Amino acid sequence: MAQSGKSKPPPKQRSVEEDMVLDRRLMKPPSGAGFYIAPMHDLPGQFSLVLADADNRTVADAFRADQIIIFEAILSEAKRFAQTDEAVGKRKPITTRFYDKREPAFMVDVAKLGSRSQFFVTVTCLTGQLTMDAGSLRRGDEKASPLFYDILKRVQEARAATQPPG
Repeated sequence: MAQSGKSKPPPKQRSVEEDMVLDRRLMKPPSGAGFYIAPMHDLPGQFSLVLADADNRTVADAFRADQIIIFEAILSEAKRFAQTDEAVGKRKPITTRFYDKREPAFMVDVAKLGSRSQFFVTVTCLTGQLTMDAGSLRRGDEKASPLFYDILKRVQEARAATQPPG
């Protein structure tokens, strides 16, 4: 049984240029400082790591588990130090660097001035070197949550995800 009447015209096809404009409006890339780490399931004992600064510059690479253990230790020590009143500048910040001579891929600088501690995380890898401002805290503030704390937490969670249960 045939139907009579008007059929709808086919939808207008968009040009490649129109698609690109629409894609740019709908899919904005993430911006600002950020950190990503995850175990690489196809390469056991390897982690994928990406560091981005506020200017959208990034570095990314794969790191071995032993390198991530060192990175976690550097982050933990920098966090502990940042919460103390040791090496605090009164007029200019005093910066203390945390690193491991055997592992040049990771550094953390803690700059202290008055009651504040500021974190800077540096990652060096095949794609280059990047230093990211990872936030600051007022020492003694239990509710402080700079990006630095999130980085440490993500590293700990990524490592824990690769540990055998038990």
